[in-house]
Amino acid sequence: MPLDALFTGPYAGAALSHGPLASTTSGPRGDGGSDVSQFGGSGIGEALFLGYGWQFNRWYAGIEAEIEQSRARWSFSKDKADARTTSLDQDDGYGLSLRGGYVVNNGSLLYLRLGWVRTRFDSYYTINDQAVASRAQDDRQDGSRLGVGADLPAGDRLFLRMEYAYTDYDAYEVDYVDDDGRATERFANEEGQFRLGVGWRFGAAPSPVPLQPAVQGFYVGAHAGHGGLDSHLDGYHSEEGVPPLSQAYAGDFSGMGGIYGAFVGYGRSFARWYVGLEAEVDTSRIDWSHDRETRGSGGRDFSVEKKSDYGLALRLGYSLPNGTLLYGRVGPVRARFNTTWEKGKNPDANIDDSFTTDGMRYGVGAEIPLSQQAFARLDYTRTDYDSYGFRTGHGNPDEMEFDNRESLFRMGLGFRF
Repeated sequence: MPLDALFTGPYAGAALSHGPLASTTSGPRGDGGSDVSQFGGSGIGEALFLGYGWQFNRWYAGIEAEIEQSRARWSFSKDKADARTTSLDQDDGYGLSLRGGYVVNNGSLLYLRLGWVRTRFDSYYTINDQAVASRAQDDRQDGSRLGVGADLPAGDRLFLRMEYAYTDYDAYEVDYVDDDGRATERFANEEGQFRLGVGWRFGAAPSPVPLQPAVQGFYVGAHAGHGGLDSHLDGYHSEEGVPPLSQAYAGDFSGMGGIYGAFVGYGRSFARWYVGLEAEVDTSRIDWSHDRETRGSGGRDFSVEKKSDYGLALRLGYSLPNGTLLYGRVGPVRARFNTTWEKGKNPDANIDDSFTTDGMRYGVGAEIPLSQQAFARLDYTRTDYDSYGFRTGHGNPDEMEFDNRESLFRMGLGFRF
């Protein structure tokens, strides 16, 4: 069977997923002002997919339906009568996509995805002293999905899938009651989702790709991608008229952005098993913030921006018969986070510092040979960073701790020597 017919026909499969969920909320506040907050978290999920594809020489076009379930959620609360308590849970969804791509020499399909999804969100919002009028809203929102991925043949009919997709959902409003009566909060959700799946091609024949040598040697490359930073904040606030550090505060915040960097490493193969060591460096613009749009008598502005990181990784993997390297990775990283905290009218007491923290990064990926030396890489990682904190210098200080976690999807181009 030639390569120009490898992905023609029906297929079906299942996948596990993980990724960040970010929600931008905006609305009035009890001090006469308004603000915009970037809440968020991350979570795992599952998906089933069913599709049909056509090949035209090496070019591919197809249509795919999917159903999915997510467990991503976030929450926020503050121990203050006129403060808000809010949360969001992402649940089940379904969608339809078009896929277009190209089959490279080792029989792997590299593709782009453009689609529509409809997902259920459970939104909760209340003002603490109006809890009897709290609003829990359960509805479905439409979203536009853009993704990139690879289907990797692992047998005559079996294939593995690695994919990352970004989804932007329509905004909606949640009604609630505050001290002035009826009000609304606007929710705008977005997500990044990595999927690791397995599929079955019903009309496939034996692969025409001969056995390829196992991967090994020195290599170097560059990558770019997309990521999400989700931060859990814990601490205590101080206000006039109450004891210092008496108002407990806990919230999940998140933002997304781009990343680019470089990597260099060495690996050895033992039969088709692989072990290697890699160094990497990245720079990024992944951030989130809480901003007072119209400033009343109180409130705070604060933000976190991930600036850069560098680290090492131990990689263990296996070379498929067509030469694709599947690997897992784990290793230490060090990253720099710029963090701000602004309160009241005393700028000398505010925080605007860079914090350097260590973390542990782990993930999975695939390297797909494009020629004898060149390869394409798809890589997804999760990083847990050490927490850091501070106490502000205000007369009524705030004491906060930041616990940052990061999800990164990176596409790379490398060369072996």
